This record gives sequence, structure tokens and C-alpha cells, in this order.
Amino acid sequence: MGDDLLAAFGETVALLEREEAGRDAMNQPVWEERPSEIGGVLVSFSAGELGDDMRPAGQRTDAVLCFPSGFGRDVRGMDVLVRGLRYRVEWCRPAPERNVVPYGVTAGAVRIDG
Repeated sequence: MGDDLLAAFGETVALLEREEAGRDAMNQPVWEERPSEIGGVLVSFSAGELGDDMRPAGQRTDAVLCFPSGFGRDVRGMDVLVRGLRYRVEWCRPAPERNVVPYGVTAGAVRIDG
């Protein structure tokens, strides 16, 4: 499936990656966030309707993100911007070895309101 067609089925989200920007007066690291855009991500906001026994470790899930095939990173613990709102990835399932759909890594995220 071509990248243009895949992008038509998903949307662009931004992973917020932390990198050290320097040191403060106490020689502690100062961090800044660098957004890294990923296109063609399927986003489902109906994840909150799942029963508790369906969610990994009983965690609240506000959105499920399905990343395109070829994206193999573990995004657990990372923040992600979806439609301008900030979410934190709480769980992540690796891509299956054999897949019939053009999506691999699946991640569940909770909304960060503050």
C-alpha cells in the first residue's frame, strides 16, 4: 500500500521526544521536547467504552493508536499530540510478525489534562 493511500486512512500525530538542552546552575539536565510527526496513524477514541477486563492491567485508556507497518518503536511512556491534545502512552503492543493489514504497533494512551 502506498504512503499516500495509507495517509488517507490515518492522521498525523506528533511524538514528543525529550532531549537534553543543557544544564542549569545546579548542573542538572534541562530538557526540551522535540515533536516527531508520524503520518498514517489510526486513532480510536472509543477505547473508553471497553470493559475493564479488556484493558491491559486494568488501565484507563482514552485513545488507541495504530501505527503504520514499519514503525517498530516502543512508545510506552512517551507523550503524543493527537488533534492538538496531549496524551501519554500507557501500554504498547509490538507489531505482529505476520500481519495482513498495513498497521503494526498498537498503543493505548490516556489524556493529560494538566
